[in-house]
Amino acid sequence: MGHKNQVIWVTFKSRTSIKGQVLAHFIAEFTSGPPPHNNPLERWILNVNGMLNSKGAGIGLVLTTPNACIIEQSYTLGFRATNNEAKYEAVIAGLKMVATLGVTILEVRCDSLLIVSQVNGEYTAKDDRMIVYSKVVAVWKVKFSRCDFKQVSRSENSHTEPIAMLASAVNFQFRCKIPIEHIPKPNIYKPDVEVFRPDRFPRWRVHIISYLKERTLPGDKAEA
Repeated sequence: MGHKNQVIWVTFKSRTSIKGQVLAHFIAEFTSGPPPHNNPLERWILNVNGMLNSKGAGIGLVLTTPNACIIEQSYTLGFRATNNEAKYEAVIAGLKMVATLGVTILEVRCDSLLIVSQVNGEYTAKDDRMIVYSKVVAVWKVKFSRCDFKQVSRSENSHTEPIAMLASAVNFQFRCKIPIEHIPKPNIYKPDVEVFRPDRFPRWRVHIISYLKERTLPGDKAEA
C-alpha cells in the first residue's frame, strides 16, 4: 500500500529496420544448438533463382534445413544484369549465406541447365563474364566438404520465383516476413579494387610496362 503513489515511466522506442533480422535470428538458432539443428553430416538444400522484370533484377533464395525448416531471402541487384548473370548472382549470394551457417553438406538446386552444367564442368563457359562467374562459384564451393549442383524443372523451383520478383515489386506485401537485401555491384568484382587494364592505357605507357616487366623495347628507335 505504501507504493500506491509510485510513478512508472514507459518509454516508447520505434522498432529498427527489419533488414536482415530474419536471417540473423535464423543464424543464431541454427548455429548455436546441438544436433539435429546443425548436424554437419546432414544435407541442406538451397533453391536459387534470378529473374528480370520491368523494375530491374531480383534474386530469390529458399534454404531448407535437414529438419524441414525453411528460410527465404530476397535480393535486389543495383546493376544491369542478364538473366544468366542474375541466376549466377543468386548462386553466389546463396553460397555466402549458407557458408555463414557452418553447413558442410549442401545441395544447390537451380532451374538453369546452362549454369548447373558450367558449374559442374559439363559445359565450358565461353562468355567472359560467365567464365568469371563460374570461377567465383568454384571458390565458394570449396568452403563446403560437399556441394552438389542439381538442375531442376521450373515447377520444382517455383517457390523461388515470387521471392525473386519481390525484390523489385511495387507492393511489398511480404516485406515483414522476407528480408530484402541489396547487391550494389556484381559479385565477380572485388570491392574497392580497380581491375588493371593495360589495354586502356596510352601506347607509351604499355611500352614502359613492357620494359619494366620484360626489359623489351619497341622496334621503333624513336619510341625506344
